[in-house]
Amino acid sequence: MKSKLILSLAVGLIIIGLYGIAGSLSRPDTIAPLIEAQEQDTLVEKRKTWWLKKEVARGETVKRSDVEIRYLTETEANQNGVDTEMAINFTSDAVYGQKLSKSTLLFSDMLVSPQDQGYIDLVLAPNRVPYVLRVPAETVVGGAVRNGMYVDLVALTLPQSLMTIEVGAAAARTARMIGVNPVLLHIKILKVVEQVLTNTSELETTSTDVDIVLELTRKQVAKLTVAKRIAEIEVHKSIGDYTAGDLKADAGDVLPDFKSVTEMRADDVVIK
Repeated sequence: MKSKLILSLAVGLIIIGLYGIAGSLSRPDTIAPLIEAQEQDTLVEKRKTWWLKKEVARGETVKRSDVEIRYLTETEANQNGVDTEMAINFTSDAVYGQKLSKSTLLFSDMLVSPQDQGYIDLVLAPNRVPYVLRVPAETVVGGAVRNGMYVDLVALTLPQSLMTIEVGAAAARTARMIGVNPVLLHIKILKVVEQVLTNTSELETTSTDVDIVLELTRKQVAKLTVAKRIAEIEVHKSIGDYTAGDLKADAGDVLPDFKSVTEMRADDVVIK
């Protein structure tokens, strides 16, 4: 009887031992796939994508606050038509080429930069026409101009006889004919194109001209066309609330007591 009991206990202990050994041997097989899956998940390549946080209008300027970034796995990106990581340049003054709804995935062909064809048509207001004004860079007053900026156009008038020899009252009248008059105020710039002229000599860069595309009405186009023929046009940055009179001046404002006295000596003319 005792031998049977001892045998039963021995068999039970052997079974328990074998069960423990079997469990320890099988445990790595169940943990390894889990660890491997976690490692694969951390090594999955994800791609940056840009999604709209709100609805945007056609021709509206692209701003960073309009979008949010989402990282998609390669499979998710491919399902959405993305094959490479996307990037957006928010300093290029790009605009949306069409009306887009919220949660739209942005692609580069949905954005139009100032260098692209059709940009002017997107940013042009209704009942306005684009007008190209070429001016020397030195006539742009108030800092460099850029897309979307508002400027004032003033005319610098010079008498046709400025280079002739005049004396006395005639010279005074000629001097007083020099003046600055406002032509158009608070005009929007649609696009700026800088024309860089280069030389074949050692000095590569020379003075530049600036092509400014302005947003004008038909009446403003006619007025500016006439002004270009009779005066030199300068471009001033609009800086606030002021009247046209603040941009008007003549020689009398600079030299209010300007006078000339003519002294005749035989065949000589002396101006004092």
